[in-house]
Amino acid sequence: MGVILKHTFRNIFAKPLMTLFLVVTITICSFSGMLAFDMSNSVENIFIGLFNTVAGAANVVVGSSDDIEESDFEGLSGYEAAYVSSKTSNVTVRNNQMYAYYNQKRLNISGVDVESASKMRIIPKDVDLSENDIIIDEVMAKELELNEGDPLKVYGDNYVDVEYRIKKIAKLSGLLESEYSAVISDEGMARLCYDGRPKHTAVYIKVEDKSKVSEFCDAMEERFPNYEVQDLMGEKMVQDQINTISNMFKMLFLVTLILVIFVTITLSERIMRDRMSTIGTLRSLGVSPNLTARIILIENMFYGLFGGLIGTGLYRASRDALFNSVFTVSAGSMEVEMNLGNVSVPVMIAVIIGAIVVEMLCPLRELLKSTNTAIRDIIFDNKDTEYKYKNKNKIISIVCAVIAGIASVLAFTAFKDSPVPGVLGFLFMVLSLFCGYPFVLRTASKIIEKISMKVNNPILGLAATNLRSNKTSIGSSKLAFIATSVCLVMFIYISSLKHDVVTPPMDADVILRGLSENVESYEYIKTLDGVNKVEFDYSRDNSILVGKEKIEDYLENKYVKKFDDELTNIKVFGTYGNPELNQGYKGLPDSISGDEIYIAKKLARELKLKAGDNAEILFDAKGVVPYRGTFKVAGIIDSGQADSSNRTIVLPFELYKKIYLDRPSKAYIKTDDPVKTAELIKSYSSSTIDKVNTIDEYIKEIQDLSGGELALLYMIIIIGVSLAVIGIYCNQIVGFESRKRESAVLVSTAMSKGNLVKLFFEETVLSGVIAIGFGTVAGLVETVVFIKALKAIMEQEMFINVGQTVVFLLVMFFTFGITIIKTMRDINRMKIAEQLKYE
Repeated sequence: MGVILKHTFRNIFAKPLMTLFLVVTITICSFSGMLAFDMSNSVENIFIGLFNTVAGAANVVVGSSDDIEESDFEGLSGYEAAYVSSKTSNVTVRNNQMYAYYNQKRLNISGVDVESASKMRIIPKDVDLSENDIIIDEVMAKELELNEGDPLKVYGDNYVDVEYRIKKIAKLSGLLESEYSAVISDEGMARLCYDGRPKHTAVYIKVEDKSKVSEFCDAMEERFPNYEVQDLMGEKMVQDQINTISNMFKMLFLVTLILVIFVTITLSERIMRDRMSTIGTLRSLGVSPNLTARIILIENMFYGLFGGLIGTGLYRASRDALFNSVFTVSAGSMEVEMNLGNVSVPVMIAVIIGAIVVEMLCPLRELLKSTNTAIRDIIFDNKDTEYKYKNKNKIISIVCAVIAGIASVLAFTAFKDSPVPGVLGFLFMVLSLFCGYPFVLRTASKIIEKISMKVNNPILGLAATNLRSNKTSIGSSKLAFIATSVCLVMFIYISSLKHDVVTPPMDADVILRGLSENVESYEYIKTLDGVNKVEFDYSRDNSILVGKEKIEDYLENKYVKKFDDELTNIKVFGTYGNPELNQGYKGLPDSISGDEIYIAKKLARELKLKAGDNAEILFDAKGVVPYRGTFKVAGIIDSGQADSSNRTIVLPFELYKKIYLDRPSKAYIKTDDPVKTAELIKSYSSSTIDKVNTIDEYIKEIQDLSGGELALLYMIIIIGVSLAVIGIYCNQIVGFESRKRESAVLVSTAMSKGNLVKLFFEETVLSGVIAIGFGTVAGLVETVVFIKALKAIMEQEMFINVGQTVVFLLVMFFTFGITIIKTMRDINRMKIAEQLKYE
C-alpha cells in the first residue's frame, strides 16, 4: 500500500499544471456547494442577529389590545418574561429649512420593569430608572439638542403633562427601535395613566429550551386565541425568506456543478493519456484491469480531497466578508450586527465527501476504457483518436429531450408553483444537448466542408473534417457549447435583475414612502412650484379570509380559537383604474366597477379563483371592524413588479377608503425640479413621511441593496467561463499531443507549418462559431425553463439586453479562441524528424 501511495503522489506532482487545473476546478465546486448548503444556516443566524437587535434575548413576543398579566402564563415553565406598556406623545421639532415653522413628531414611549427588561436586553443594561427618569434615542436627542440630565416634558392621558429627567441617551435598539422612542419605568408610566395603572400590551419572552418554543406558542394560542403570539424564528414569513434565499443559491450551485462535471469529464481523457505509462506498467506486472482502475482512482480521490479541503477552507475563511458584501440587513435606523455563527461542520464534511465522489465518478468511464486497453497498444501508444458516433448517445439525447419537454410543459401548466419540474426540465435539457451536440456538429461540419469545396478552400474543408472526426476537437466544441448555453442562462438572469433595479415600475420624478396621515395633509404638494402631477398609492399589507363557511366560523369563534393557518396574508391596492404613474400592475382596466375586484395571478391560483367567479371575502380580518362582501373577480392581473410576490387584490377606490380609510402609503410625483420639490416636501412634512427621494436616489438605493448579489452572480459566470477555458485548453494540449505524428506527416508531404497552423486555427474558429451559435439558441431555451423554475421561488421576469448579450457572446468566443495560442506555438517548435522516426 505504501508503494501505491508513493507512486500516486509522484504522479500527482509530476504534472503540476494539470494537478492545479483539477484542484482549482473541484475547489470552485466545493466553494459553490458550501455557499448553497450552508446558506440556510448562515441566513438563519442573520435573522437571529436581526431579532437580537430588535427583541434582545427574546424568541417569542406576545401582543394584545387587552392587559396581559402574569397569571396568563400560569402552568408554563422554562421561560423568562419582560412586560411592556406603551403610550404615544408629541414633541415639537424646529423646521431646519423654514425657521419660522415647527413640526410635530410622535414620541413612542415604553414602560418596563427595569430589571427584567435589562435582563432581556431590550433596554440598555446597567441603567437604574426611577419614576422620574427617562431614556431617549440618540436621533431625538440630537435633533432636539438634549443632553443627559436635561428635563423632558411628556403628555399622557387627558393631556396631563409630566416632566422627566433624561437618564441616558442610547443607540437605536430593542424598545428604542425607531427614531423618537423613549423608555421609562413602570412607575414612571403610571404617572402618564389616568388611573395610575400601566396596561401591559406586549410581553417579550425567552423560552430557555429553543426546541420547545413552538410548543410554548401553541399553548399560549390555545389559551388566548385573541393574543398575537409571534415565534420570531418560526414565523412562516421568516422561514419562507430563508428558504427562498437558500433555494436560489442551490439553483446557482446546480449551474456551477454542471460545468464542473462536464469540465472534469472532458479533462479525463488528458488524465488517462498521461497515466497510460502507469497503467501499462501495472498491467505488465500482472495487475488485473479492475485493480489497476482502483489504484488510479486513488489518485483522483486525492484530487477531490485536496479541492474539497481548499474549497471548504476558503469558504470558512471568507464567508463573513462575502455575506457582509452581498447582503444588506436593515432594521430601520438600527445598526444590526451580522453574526453568522459557526460554519456547519456536517455540511463541510458532506461537501468534501461530495467533491471526492464527483472527482472519482466523472473519469470512471474513460478510466475503465483505458485499463482494458491491450498492453501492446499501451506500449506503442496506439490510442484511437477518432470519435465514434454511437446510436446509444443519440437515443439518450432523444429520451432526455422528451423528458425535458414533458417536465417543461408541466412547469408551465399543472405545476406552476413548484420549482421541481422546471429544474428537472433544465437538467434533462442540458444532458440531452450534451449527448446530442456531436451529431449537430457533424451535420454543421459537413455543410461547411461542401461550401469549402465550392470555394476551393481545401484547408477549411480539412478543418471541417477534423472537427467532426477528432475526439479532442469534438470534446472542446462540446464543452464550449455547454459553457455558452449555461453561462448565457446566468447572464440573462443577471440582466433581468439589473433591469428590475434600474427601471423601477413607476414613471415619477419624486417618490414618497411611508405616509402616515390622511390625504388632506398632502394636498399642498399639488400646489408646489413645478409639480405637474401627484398620484397617491393606496396599498397596504392585510389578512383576509375567503369562503362563506370559513368567514362565519371565524366571526363566531375568533376569540376562542386560532385561525392563523386559515387567514391569507396579501397586499390590498385601491384605485379607480389603471394608475398612470404607478406601472407595477399589468392588466388593470381604465376603470373598476364598485362590485369588481382584480386578483394577482399567484394569489388567484392559491385561492383557486378565475375571472368571472364570485368570491365571498372578509377584508381586514384582524381589524376591529372587518369588512365582509361578495365580489366578482373581473380579471387576473400581474402585480409582480409592485409587490414582488404577485399576491395582490385590487379594490375599487371608494371601497378601499371605506375599509381602510383615506390614508395613502406612497405618492408618485412628476415635477420639473425633482431636487427642489423633494427638499420642499421634507421641510413641510418630514415628520409624517418616512422617506422622500428623487427617482435617482431611489434607484441608487435599490442598486446598493442588490449590488452584492449581482457581484456574486457575475463571479459565478466568471467561474463558469474559467472552468470551460481550463477544459478547452487541456483539450488543445491533448489534441495536439495525439496528432503530432499526423501533423509531422502532413508537414513533410503536403503542407507547410504555416498552413498547419492555419488548419488548427480554422478548426478552433469553426468549433467556437458552431458551439456559440448553437449554444446561444440552446441557452435561450434553457433560460426560459430556468427562469420559470426560479419564478416558483421568487418573482422574476426575463429581460434580454440584445447589445450586452452580443458583447458577452463575443467575449466568450474570444476567450475560447485564445486557447489555440499554445498549439500554434507547439507547431512551430515541433521537431518533424523525431515524430517521423517514431512513426
